[in-house]
Amino acid sequence: MLSIQNRELLKLKGLLASGNNENRLTVIKPKGIPGNSLPENNHFNITIIWNDDEIFTDCPVIRLEKSNNKISVICWDWTPGPGPGDFCVDFESEDDAVIFLLNYYFENNDFFNARKQYIIQSRNSINVSDLKNIFNKIIYQFENQFSDSEITFTDRGTFNKIPIENWRITQKQEDKIPIETQMGFIKHEVAELRKKVDNEIDFEQEDLTYIADLLNELSFLLKTKV
Repeated sequence: MLSIQNRELLKLKGLLASGNNENRLTVIKPKGIPGNSLPENNHFNITIIWNDDEIFTDCPVIRLEKSNNKISVICWDWTPGPGPGDFCVDFESEDDAVIFLLNYYFENNDFFNARKQYIIQSRNSINVSDLKNIFNKIIYQFENQFSDSEITFTDRGTFNKIPIENWRITQKQEDKIPIETQMGFIKHEVAELRKKVDNEIDFEQEDLTYIADLLNELSFLLKTKV
């Protein structure tokens, strides 16, 4: 499928290729080789057996398949797919397929970026930059919809809320259990938030629950605007 020259080109870049080289090849970029890489997650803690060796990768594995004088470059990790970063691209030229492969692993390209963006967005953590972007987006949206006008709380401003100390993980097939709730008052909670902002007092855990209540109230307001 690939000439000796192209196989050597992949090898010089640090890529590993395995297969019958007639109609199927699997290509992998070992972890630590310079180039594109995905953020760390549990996927990279899984050992890949490669020609009796155990290796790790920081990129998706690529398949090359030849059929009807065409070479397909395939990355398909989702079932049924296509998912973020999945693709199947056909080439009539072997050299073009290799160029695409090298671009995928070592250059800026949409296919790799799609998988990388998915991992970043779906990770089980958050950072300060995320918080800034999320809250700036909320503020921008409400500025456009309400400008400088006051946002009046609806009748939902008084509501039942579950104190955080009563939060728990619900087990599967668990019978319903009674949960003690308390009254929440948006107007009073927002007043407390304003006081701390005006007096430059740091928020505490309870204040963040007030912010969560406010966001929940605003979500109903957005729903009525749609």
